[in-house]
Amino acid sequence: MVYWQYRLRLVARDDFFKNTDTSMRTLSRLRGFSLIELMIVIAILALMLSGAFAAFGPARSKGYDARRLSDMKTVQGILESYFVRCGIYPGDRECKAVTVADWNALRTVLRASKINATNIPDDPAGANLYKYYVSANGLHYVLKAKLENPNNEAIKGSLSTDDAKQLVGSGFSDTCESLNDGSTGGTLMNYCVGI
Repeated sequence: MVYWQYRLRLVARDDFFKNTDTSMRTLSRLRGFSLIELMIVIAILALMLSGAFAAFGPARSKGYDARRLSDMKTVQGILESYFVRCGIYPGDRECKAVTVADWNALRTVLRASKINATNIPDDPAGANLYKYYVSANGLHYVLKAKLENPNNEAIKGSLSTDDAKQLVGSGFSDTCESLNDGSTGGTLMNYCVGI
């Protein structure tokens, strides 16, 4: 190998490493974001998400209220099927007049009855906001749900507390008007229906 060929190889090798080294530095600068840039993007996304949650909060409560009203209609239909079969409102599966104390007891009685009522709904928010009251003779009942939206039109059709007490007597120890519930941080409207 001639000296000039050897020298040419060394120069080419040095140029290769210089270019490679430079290109690696350039690529490493282009590959990622700085920590400050990432923090700014995360802060902007957090602000946008908090605005979205605030905007969709009323829509969520309206959706929950619509589901609660639908659940009340569903349970009313199931109770009417039970009444047609037994001549009284629940009771127990043998159609005996037994006072059902709460929603879970009502669910148990209706599932065990022979009217094929297997899907008794729960409150969509996961809270235990449904109540069931029955008169001592089993001929009247009151269903109660707590609605989150005070402007809901269904509130106008709700029973008053006095009407509910007339239907089920002293067994109704609740209220059908609005209340300020400190646990949810707002006013819950009590919606009562019954026969």
